[in-house]
Amino acid sequence: MIYEGNRTVGLVSSAVMGALGFLLMYLHMALGIFPPYLTYDPGDLPPLLLGLFLGPGAGMGAEVIKNVLHLLLAGGTPIGTMANLAAGLTFVGTTAFWWRRRLWGGLPMAMALGVLLTSLVMALLNGFIFLPAWGVPKEAVWTLAKTAIFPFNLVKFTLTSILGGILWTFVKPWLLR
Repeated sequence: MIYEGNRTVGLVSSAVMGALGFLLMYLHMALGIFPPYLTYDPGDLPPLLLGLFLGPGAGMGAEVIKNVLHLLLAGGTPIGTMANLAAGLTFVGTTAFWWRRRLWGGLPMAMALGVLLTSLVMALLNGFIFLPAWGVPKEAVWTLAKTAIFPFNLVKFTLTSILGGILWTFVKPWLLR
């Protein structure tokens, strides 16, 4: 059963998956090759799965809810939360849009485009906005964006894509009954 036309299902699903994504953010871990403030968490998985199922709007709504909850309840910093929100919106929006439009390459291509676009967008946003807002010296901003932020997002969202693809293969038949 597909719920595309039911706004109530979309809103409730976004809220539930956003809350689940918020809870999964507590499972954060450092990826040893990156600076300790760049951590991986599986919090983007529920919005990704929802975006694949109900469309990019629902998945992006879950991303917003996840990050608002993190900011309000977990004491997240505004800059870090905005960076996480920008990354999640770019990844989920791109991946779900490509997948739902049934464009060339299917889900692997949708996820690859999501990973690449998110990594590029986050390198640019960090170079122009987030790193300067953290007080990183001007001369170090672009070096950090190219050598830490870009590769970190490649690894982070590739891992999220792999986990999301595995989960999608298991939940898709159940969701589409």
